[in-house]
Amino acid sequence: MTQSTPEPMPHGLSNRSPAQRSWAVAAGVVCLLHVLVLAGLAVFYAVEFSRGEGNPTTVLMSGVLILVVAALMAVLARVWFVGSRRAAVPTFLWNALLIPVVVALYGAQETAIATGLLLLVVLGLVTTVGALATNHADG
Repeated sequence: MTQSTPEPMPHGLSNRSPAQRSWAVAAGVVCLLHVLVLAGLAVFYAVEFSRGEGNPTTVLMSGVLILVVAALMAVLARVWFVGSRRAAVPTFLWNALLIPVVVALYGAQETAIATGLLLLVVLGLVTTVGALATNHADG
């Protein structure tokens, strides 16, 4: 009796409809945009730390926290890119948690930064909901 090698199970985006793939990739791209913004912010804190501005402990810990969140957002992007819907809730939650930040930035008269972040948040929410809605509509 010979044992045959099982066929690999369909995985990721390959067994998804084009609409599902598009929304999942879009959500992953938005997560990567968050990573880029966070990386830029971490560089700002590194420069501030190297100049000795502010409380060194606060600046250092803020930078570390930003890098941790950036790494987690990169993981979410990866999960979207492989086609899993498990990234939907954390992505939605992350974008929803940024709404008070946008409001605070508008209150501080940081209109350009607030508008850019608002655009990124809306893109994140729309792509996440789109990925979930397409999944339920297709199957």
